Amino acid sequence: MKEKNLYDSWLDHSLSEEERESLQNDEQFLVFEKITQAAQYFRSPELDVSSSYDRLLSDLESKNKITSWRTYAASIAAILMIGFLTYTTVFSEQPSNYSSQIGEKLAIELPLKSRVQLNAGASLSYDKTIWKKSREVTLQGEAFFDVTPGASFKVTTTDAIIVVTGTKFNVAQHEDYLTVACYEGSIAVQIGNMSYSLEKGQQITLINSKLEHENVAIPNPSWINNKSYFKSTPLTFILDELARQYELDLETDSVDKSVIFTGSFTHENLDTALQSISIPLKLSYTIEGTKVRLVKEN
Repeated sequence: MKEKNLYDSWLDHSLSEEERESLQNDEQFLVFEKITQAAQYFRSPELDVSSSYDRLLSDLESKNKITSWRTYAASIAAILMIGFLTYTTVFSEQPSNYSSQIGEKLAIELPLKSRVQLNAGASLSYDKTIWKKSREVTLQGEAFFDVTPGASFKVTTTDAIIVVTGTKFNVAQHEDYLTVACYEGSIAVQIGNMSYSLEKGQQITLINSKLEHENVAIPNPSWINNKSYFKSTPLTFILDELARQYELDLETDSVDKSVIFTGSFTHENLDTALQSISIPLKLSYTIEGTKVRLVKEN
């Protein structure tokens, strides 16, 4: 009975140091210790191990029977097995999520050798457990895709769904702004109830609900080479992209951000980037740490 009480105290985490020392030469106790050491590697949000121990002890006491050390071991092992199964079920089914920070570009190797590069401030997610059946990703921000031939590959954004088989293409999705450009093969783009087919060298742009279907101006996405290029785009979207490439607090209260801009800026030098924007638009700027103030020149 004394031995049973010591085991009860151990399970209840109330075993004194003196009592623990008295069990150090007990083979049964050493088995229990090894089991609990293994338990530290399992973390499951669905399982309250402490409550499970309490219920186990309550059942044992209510039956007024002496439980053998083998039964204790089996009970503890069962609890740990439940924890392991819960852990693998919960976490193995989680989607794969990737995000790039301000000024950061991120290369991702997708299953079956497809690749994607995220521009600054973008995020992408997919479920790898169903990838062989359904190659689908969700995108926020801008990314360049290099898709290996195979089953249909789908990119879902806020405004569009892009479907391909094997091709290279670029997607940029921000608030009130969408561009999809095809650099190899062909792609299908669905925007609302409308569908568009793009061949190599073509792109569509949706800005403030206005759709343009045109040729790609450059052979590859400019941002991959650390430069952002825009054609006939309102200044507000250029400044948004500037803030994604540099950690900035922009002050533009005196600037008309609806003015149209065609040009580019570098991702490698803030002063040069600001000059590329401000000189054509006759703006001036000041830089104080991360704060940049743009004003209209008189």
